[in-house]
This record gives sequence, C-alpha cells and structure tokens, in this order.
Amino acid sequence: MADGINAQLLMSSIDDKGFKRHFSAYYVILFCLPFFIACHSHSKNGTKERVIASAPDSKEFAEKLSTIFPDVDTAIDKNQLRSIAGNMRFAYELNEYAPVWLSSGKPNKASEKLLDELDSMRWDGINPEKYHLSQLRQLREGFKSDNTDINYLINFDTTFTNSYLLAAHDLLMGELVPKTVDTLWYHKNDTAWAAPQHIAAKDADFPSLDAYRSKVSTYTLLRDQYRFYTGLQGDSQLM
Repeated sequence: MADGINAQLLMSSIDDKGFKRHFSAYYVILFCLPFFIACHSHSKNGTKERVIASAPDSKEFAEKLSTIFPDVDTAIDKNQLRSIAGNMRFAYELNEYAPVWLSSGKPNKASEKLLDELDSMRWDGINPEKYHLSQLRQLREGFKSDNTDINYLINFDTTFTNSYLLAAHDLLMGELVPKTVDTLWYHKNDTAWAAPQHIAAKDADFPSLDAYRSKVSTYTLLRDQYRFYTGLQGDSQLM
C-alpha cells in the first residue's frame, strides 16, 4: 500500500517538476518573444530604409521636372495643334511628374518594349532613327544604376517620352503635314490623339504604339507585305 502511495507521490512529483520545467520554458519564451520581434522588425525596417536611401527621391524628381517645362496652356486651341513639348508637359502633369520609363531608379520593361516598337516603325515606311532609336539604345544599355543624379534620370526619361510621343503622333496623324499633301484635308486639331493620357494611364504596363496605327485591314496587309518582301532581299538563293 505504501509502495503504491510512494509510486503515486513519485509520479506526482515528476509531473509537478515536468510542469514547472515546461512552465519555466514557456515563461522564458514569452519573455524573449517581444525582444526577437523587435530585433526582426528593426532588421526589416533597416533594410527598407537602405533601399529607399539608395533609390532616387521621386519627390525630388517631380519637383525638378516640373520646373524644366515652360508653362503651357493644356487647353487645345481649335486652330492650332499642341506641340510635342506641350504634350510632354501635359503627359508628365497627368502622371504627377513621376518618371514613366524608370522604376526604382532603373529602366523598366516599358522602355525595352518601346525600343522594339520603334525599331518596327520601319515597316510603316518611317526611318526609326527619326525617333533617335540608336541614342535610346545607348542610353538604356549604358545606364548607370548607381547614378542617382536627378538631371541624369530626367534626361533619360524625357528622351524616351519625346520619342514615344513623336512616333505616336506620326502613326495616327501622319508624318507629313496634311495641308502639304491635300489642301482640302480637314485637320484643325488633335483631339483624337490621346498619347499623353495613355502614358499616364495606370491600368497598363506599356502604352503600345499599335494603338495609333490605322485599323484599316489594307494598312496591316501592306505593312506585312513590306516586311515580307524586304526579307526576300536578304535571301541569297533569290539573288
């Protein structure tokens, strides 16, 4: 009987000691947990602050860019087309003077896509160098990711925007001045041309130049045939 009682007391003692050990360990964990959380949070915040510090200041970019463009009345005069410079100001104003072709201080995918689309302008019968394609490629390929100079970044972004707007204009409005081709051509304003709005739109990763090409099927056919027969010129078997 005593052995049974001793056994029960021993088990009770063991359970009590085990409980105390578990409780002590649990107490230590609870005590140390806020410390670990604080350290982890500090580490994450420190990393985030370093990232922000190494990236260009978007506010500085916007403030600097807003002072570069001359004051332009964004209202369209029914008797006068808005200039490319005026449309650049309008596009950046809609975009709150934030960069279009840069993300976190580096060239984004949209800038790469623009180079490809400008290169394809040759199939529209327009020399891509009119839009400074070689210069844009050099800017992108030679971009210095560690350069946080605002003037350098603004030059990069505005050069791409200027080329985009000029190409979009030529595709929709035509490369030639309408009156020099047809004096009866009615072409007083560019209200149908929304390239600045497309640049500032947040619902698309890249405002493709295809949006400004003619939707007439014959235009697409001629463009494809031009590309096809140009390719044949390089076929040595046909020479």
